[in-house]
Amino acid sequence: MKTAHAACCLLLLGLSLMTSRAGEAVQVQAAGNGAIVTRGALSLAFDEAGRGFVTLAKLGEGDACAGSPAGGLFASLVVPAGEAPPLQPVRGKESIGMVKVARVAGKQVGGAGEVGIAGTVAFERLGEAPFTVRITVPESGPAMAVSAELTLPEKAKGGWLTSFGLALPLSLTFHPNSDGKSKVDRKTVAVAILPRVGVDIPEVRWLVAEQNDKSVWGHMLWQLAGIRQATPLSCQVWEAWSKVNPPFVLQHGGVHPGWMAVADGRVAVAAGMPGIEKIAPKEIYVDSAANALRICFQSPYCRPLDLSSAPPKLAAGPAYVWIEPSEEETRNAQAYRDSRKRPALAAVGEALAKLPPTQANFGAMRVADRMGRTEPIEVPDDPAFASHDPGPADEVTLWVDEPNGANHDALPVTRGVPLRRGVLKDAAKVALFDAKNQPIACVAKPTAFWPDGSIKWLAIDFQPRLEARGVAKLKAVLGDKAKPAPIPNPLIVTEVPGAVTVDTGKLRFAAANAGGKLALTIGLDLNGDGKVSDDETVVKPGPDILGCTFSHIQDTENYRSRTWCDPGEADPGVAEVTELKVEEQSPLRAVVLVRANLKHKLLASTIDQKHRPQVGTPVSLRFHLYANSATVRLQHTFMFAGDVTRDFLRQLGVRLPLPAEPGQTVTASVDRRKGLEWPREGESGVLQEGADSALLWQAAGPKVRELERGCEATGWLDVSGPRWGVAVGLRRMREMWPQEIHADSEGVWTHFYSPHVPPMDVRRYSFHYGDGESSSTGWGTAFGALRTHEAVWAFHAAGAGPQQDGLSRACAVLRPPLARVSPRHVADTLAVGHVAEHGAASNDPHYDNVLYHLPRMHRHNRDYWRWFGFWDFGDEIQVFDAYRQRWAVDDGRYGWYNNEPVRDLNYHLAYLMTGSRRIWEAAEAMSYHVFEVDVRHANPQPFMGAHARLADQKYSHSTTSGIDICGRRHNCQHWSDGYFGQRVGSPAGFRLAYYQAADPVLREYMERIVAAAMKTKRSQYMAADGDEALLWAMLMGHEMTLDPKYLDRINGYVDLQIEFAKSHNGYPAAKANWDWATNTAGAPPEDPNTGLWIWSFGGSIAFIEIADLYQNRALDKMINEWTLALEGFGPDAKRREDWSNHMAACPLLAHYYRTTGDKRALEWLAKRAKGFHGNIPKDAPTTDLPTGVMEATFPAYTPHDGYGWVYTTTTFWYVGIPAWQGALRVQAGK
Repeated sequence: MKTAHAACCLLLLGLSLMTSRAGEAVQVQAAGNGAIVTRGALSLAFDEAGRGFVTLAKLGEGDACAGSPAGGLFASLVVPAGEAPPLQPVRGKESIGMVKVARVAGKQVGGAGEVGIAGTVAFERLGEAPFTVRITVPESGPAMAVSAELTLPEKAKGGWLTSFGLALPLSLTFHPNSDGKSKVDRKTVAVAILPRVGVDIPEVRWLVAEQNDKSVWGHMLWQLAGIRQATPLSCQVWEAWSKVNPPFVLQHGGVHPGWMAVADGRVAVAAGMPGIEKIAPKEIYVDSAANALRICFQSPYCRPLDLSSAPPKLAAGPAYVWIEPSEEETRNAQAYRDSRKRPALAAVGEALAKLPPTQANFGAMRVADRMGRTEPIEVPDDPAFASHDPGPADEVTLWVDEPNGANHDALPVTRGVPLRRGVLKDAAKVALFDAKNQPIACVAKPTAFWPDGSIKWLAIDFQPRLEARGVAKLKAVLGDKAKPAPIPNPLIVTEVPGAVTVDTGKLRFAAANAGGKLALTIGLDLNGDGKVSDDETVVKPGPDILGCTFSHIQDTENYRSRTWCDPGEADPGVAEVTELKVEEQSPLRAVVLVRANLKHKLLASTIDQKHRPQVGTPVSLRFHLYANSATVRLQHTFMFAGDVTRDFLRQLGVRLPLPAEPGQTVTASVDRRKGLEWPREGESGVLQEGADSALLWQAAGPKVRELERGCEATGWLDVSGPRWGVAVGLRRMREMWPQEIHADSEGVWTHFYSPHVPPMDVRRYSFHYGDGESSSTGWGTAFGALRTHEAVWAFHAAGAGPQQDGLSRACAVLRPPLARVSPRHVADTLAVGHVAEHGAASNDPHYDNVLYHLPRMHRHNRDYWRWFGFWDFGDEIQVFDAYRQRWAVDDGRYGWYNNEPVRDLNYHLAYLMTGSRRIWEAAEAMSYHVFEVDVRHANPQPFMGAHARLADQKYSHSTTSGIDICGRRHNCQHWSDGYFGQRVGSPAGFRLAYYQAADPVLREYMERIVAAAMKTKRSQYMAADGDEALLWAMLMGHEMTLDPKYLDRINGYVDLQIEFAKSHNGYPAAKANWDWATNTAGAPPEDPNTGLWIWSFGGSIAFIEIADLYQNRALDKMINEWTLALEGFGPDAKRREDWSNHMAACPLLAHYYRTTGDKRALEWLAKRAKGFHGNIPKDAPTTDLPTGVMEATFPAYTPHDGYGWVYTTTTFWYVGIPAWQGALRVQAGK
């Protein structure tokens, strides 16, 4: 065999030199048990060393392929021990097939050459699988068209096929090592070229043969990169640092062009499958560590193929391979959009589309067409809402929309309303009326106060009548003239130690701590008599309600991230209830809080005890109940408390105990199509498994039947029986994928992390910092991150009408009505400062356009790039490269935002100035993300020392300070930067989320922020880093409680800064050294000649708010003198050009102009603005685009001009826009 292989190689070398002229006919020559095929300069060799595919390939004198153990046909199987649960990742040892080639034969067929390869694939303990590979070399076009057949052994019928395909053994020049010592030679080194959907520039990612495991610093190079058509309507373009690092999805899209290439400075090798969407799931990816380009008819990164229903012989093909010269511009991404420089390789996509499509007799999916969306009302279409005339201080108009197309006689709504200083001091003096002046029962409570004790923000509970897709106009009357309506049938709440009962009139909800286990009993008024009797009990105590299971994997050095074989030990958490109480209570609404600790056997056991909290998985569960309603809203908050290198989340959720009964049916829907109904037998569910992949399924035993497949789960599943039913829903099911509603024999699960996808992998994206910023505390980890999910149980009587009512009530929780006040009312209250609403006559129209354009642009990018996922939703990528048409999602220097620049405050102000529903949704999601994911919540908080090898990564130190206020800085994972500080969690916008939503989860978070701030010692990092966050925390504490201890700290800090500025040319101390815990100067303040941390991270905005809120004229004077100093009017004029001054200028100049009227501020602002947003792109939309358009249309108008439109710290400029417009209004009035 070795002799034949050697003969083949020598013959190939000779032929390659003889056939360099393009256009020559294809020639086939036998060489022992092998064949040589030539076409012009292309020479291909096939023999037994190729393991079922090409052994060698040359283009002229350049090698493209060379024999490798990673080349050839590949296949792997798993046969689990015992019966496997349906849809779950497979537990069991993966059997990697060993290929043995028996025969290689080539022949001439017409003008083409054909090669047939036959042999067997041996699977341990399962037997041999005969295979055949057929290669056609046509006269022109692709180098090869390849097909494969595999006949599996009988013993494999009970297993799953985890991989099957053909690998090209690459002989390209990869960068040898990522150690950073050797410069990447961009003239010779290989890249992966990854076409994208809707974008004419491909991703071009540099590849490395070996990732350095000795140093934590080095080049950011990649070993894996590919394109995956996961379903007929869902593809991903991706890369990974190595097989054990979580991959980056560079693009989620619809139908992929179906090809990718690998090219060095000499040769490009491309592979493609035309019509890939019709045979999905299929994939092509490069593994530079193995020197292989893999054409996957069954990918290890896709759901395994159930062989019990697969055909005995698996067949797929033809896939196509190109071997082409690599031109100067082949590896230049920007050249692909330039017709003058466009490389020849760019034509592969067009050529591929004209070839016969690839086909497969297994695994193909069917997806129905998507239904169109009906968009909710973005802004109320009422002249009164858009009016710029001031209204009466003691009357507030509310506009409440209905977004789901359903009528409601009385739908629970909770919303916060800002009020002017001095208008209302007693929340009982509030009355609400509809458009016909009929009273509506309501309950109001203060959530924030003005310094004089009057109410600043008022939360109102009410239940208005809403018409489908309409807007109800209500009026709130405040003060002595208010005549509140009586509340008919108020909630009846009973609380005793260890048990709570809430009777809504239509539902009786009882929760008890039964020896540490949560026991629920729920009754439903089935006969309509207005009360719930014992014989109307529908839910009884049953199995555990709270679920959380990890997979504890010891050998993570060999565990490939995001694959479907789970080698770990199941580690379920056993819930122990630690607290059960009524958290909030009024006649209209009650919130029952349950806290539990889920105890695991193995979770975090590999972390030294001194560095980890003594908890399992902490969970908070809130049940919201409403008067005269049979709907229960759930909020579930979870903390990740595992070892990121060993503990992989497999399932997280809440189960409604509901044993299966005869006559029950299940109904669910995807893509807003009419619900599909089936009998409740075995297990079934609706699964959002990806950003564009949803599945309705049913299973009897391990056998799964796909009922319907689409892009987006509609968000609910209904179980109905002869007497009653319940609609179970998950909010943001697609946005926070992978989520699932799953009915088994004992109940209905809302899985916030579904067990029917690969385990969650939160290992670091790489073991190098690369372009990351910080090494101050080692690597950050996901330990201590929180996540809140929402679900709903809407109980109903039997029958089509009651079921539809239940679904309507469930959908009202999934996308709730939004109550708004007019933007002019917000501006008049001064509750968010001296601002002016969008469109006011005195406004600068350009800045009005900017105010709307930025959220629109980011929403368009969010939907197009699918910034969705369990940890990602609510965040945005911060830097866009307009030349390469990509966001820096995989660049550690940039990556995801955090709240250093009070990013969510930007959105909250934009919402309050416009009333846009989309901007509110973005603001709310971002506020949750900032506190939950960017900030850390474990005490102690463990840190991981930076090591280049996974085996060496250990939790080496921890801290007990900064919990609930310190967080991680921007990075391509939310936790991977080494920085840990307060500025990440600046709560300026977060408090507005609570004041508007009056949500108890947010209230708890605010209390935790304030408590953490009160424990904080002097600033210990980067000048005044974190002072602005602590100032806002004290502001929150004071306006929520009026407790003087918070005001004392505000005044102490401000007085120090005023005095310091007097003797330092107007500049406050960049390093104040204030001890917040004791309210004393921890050390003398310093000015290390930089104001970056105090004004670039928002300290100036906090100062302005304090000056206005407490009418502190001395602080006003200091701010204005500071502004003049920053504008160069002082001995330190050079500071005017500090980059951070440009960013902070807008709010500072707004305050200066408003309080002084000095018109030089207009000139100063215009000069500084040139560096930020001289022009909005001409092709930018001026109205809100439909969601379907945003998902499918590349936002080509996204700009980038250095520190311009899209960058973290520039947000401070945009935060100042409402204040600048407010200053213009104030001066126009004078």
